[in-house]
Amino acid sequence: MVAPAQVDVVAVNWRTKDILLGECQWGKQTQGRKVVETLIQKTEEVVPQEGNWTVHYAYFTRTPLTRPAQERAAAVGALQISLDIIEQDSWRWMMDMP
Repeated sequence: MVAPAQVDVVAVNWRTKDILLGECQWGKQTQGRKVVETLIQKTEEVVPQEGNWTVHYAYFTRTPLTRPAQERAAAVGALQISLDIIEQDSWRWMMDMP
């Protein structure tokens, strides 16, 4: 028996048939292209076969992806969210609060 694909983050909009698949890598080592490819390869296993679904990808990492991984992620329109980006956005949100 084959184990089902494991995806860290899944968000589904049934009305528009959009699905977000996300990978979280919170180790201190920089993540390479394999992390990007692995999530993309899981698409067929987790996205419903019926209908015309639009798939979006997101990578949540402690450190930025390597350059080849960033290029591959950009090629599929993936969000790349590193700890630096989360911290910058958090400060921005806090400054905008009343």
